[in-house]
Amino acid sequence: MSEITSFDDSYFLATRAKFGYFISRQLLSAIFFIGVSLATPPTERIRLAPFFPDVANEVFRGQSLEVNKNSSLYREVMGSINQKTFGDRAHLNLSIDLQVVDAGRRIKIIDLVGSL
Repeated sequence: MSEITSFDDSYFLATRAKFGYFISRQLLSAIFFIGVSLATPPTERIRLAPFFPDVANEVFRGQSLEVNKNSSLYREVMGSINQKTFGDRAHLNLSIDLQVVDAGRRIKIIDLVGSL
């Protein structure tokens, strides 16, 4: 009967040791995660703007570009977007050829987008 008790005790101690090792690894991982998070500078707001509308409003101060979806230029641009679907992923490809309209005037991308 004492042999069974010692077997149960050794099994209990081995299980407890494994659990302690698991907890210590998780605790060490959490400490490193917090340390790296505190040491890393915060992400620039401009990089978060495409994903969070409230950040975009803050970054661009509510200035948004208006797009006329009925214009022929808009339809032309939308028609030149190539979409390739691979399983649950979609890849969009758009190539825009810019032509110099007025050699004395600098063309800005904001002008191009604003004209859409």
